[in-house]
Amino acid sequence: MGDDERAADDIATDRLSLMVMPGWLLEQVVSVLATSDAADPIEGLGPAAASAQEVSWPEVGVVPHELLDSVPAGRRLEQLASDPELAPWLVRAIVVADASAPTGRRVVGHLGGHGPPDEDGMVEVGYTVLVSERGRGLATAAARAWFDWAHAHGARVARLSTVPGNGPSRAVARKLGLVEIGAEWDEDDACWELVYEAPLPLTPPVTEQPPTPSTDRF
Repeated sequence: MGDDERAADDIATDRLSLMVMPGWLLEQVVSVLATSDAADPIEGLGPAAASAQEVSWPEVGVVPHELLDSVPAGRRLEQLASDPELAPWLVRAIVVADASAPTGRRVVGHLGGHGPPDEDGMVEVGYTVLVSERGRGLATAAARAWFDWAHAHGARVARLSTVPGNGPSRAVARKLGLVEIGAEWDEDDACWELVYEAPLPLTPPVTEQPPTPSTDRF
């Protein structure tokens, strides 16, 4: 799948875009992580050293080091090697407009599924948002947009899993209308996770209405 084909699968809303991360970009992520200790903070490093721990995406922007360690690049590259057509179901960058950035946009997180719908039509999403961008509803907006896209491409059930102590992610699940159905052991992360599901399409978000002015007269 070429870059032009990937661009056709990008998802755009009024708040953000979910752009398919191409294989060559995932390979750069693997390379950067292989040559740097991703667990070490980059605070205190000079500009050149900090830049070396980022990944540049021409015409989109820089993928900050803070995001790299949580991108399942190696695992997704293995999937793409078996089937390049899986790319739209895997890793996407969460991109927002930014007039101050050289490209006019900025990468603030990443999101993606584990693959296409399973035999039950279920798709699961995971995401990470930069610490500085949290609390703005970006994760909820991105997940909703991705689930809408997945439903348009055949998915019937939405799933999100998170550790019990991750209050913000549990709040995202509730805002999306997903319901806790139990817990499962995550082999990759070696921990128990709460599982949330809901049928697709998701219930539209509830918009709070201003109170109706009272008609009582005194």
